[in-house]
Amino acid sequence: MDCAADTDCPASQSCTLGACVSSCIDSKDFVVPADETRFLSGAWSFCNVIINGTLEVEPYNGSSGGILELGASEKIWIGATGSVLADGIGYQSGDGPGAGNCEGSSSGGGYGGPGGAGCCDGIASATYGDSADT
Repeated sequence: MDCAADTDCPASQSCTLGACVSSCIDSKDFVVPADETRFLSGAWSFCNVIINGTLEVEPYNGSSGGILELGASEKIWIGATGSVLADGIGYQSGDGPGAGNCEGSSSGGGYGGPGGAGCCDGIASATYGDSADT
């Protein structure tokens, strides 16, 4: 919906760059208090993300976990006592979009570019993701 001011939009939206967009009214904050640990994986969007404790990415279990895509419409704030732990996170060997082409070989997928061929008859694994992601 096009707009010139917030009054042109439904109550739960605001006018941003000429378009009505959802505001934080409908969204929730994600807060990790100091001295606490929260576990999360998958894709999430919040109004605000405030981390004063530890946010740990849930490990991949063969069907879910291993990644965290965290978004905020207002702010993501990691305090002096806050941390995000993603040690050893990702897909297990032979799993996920970077699994490679050959069963039991050393080929590997490539995020944003061709993967390694390993000992798979010189065939590189499929590309996944976007080379422009940083």
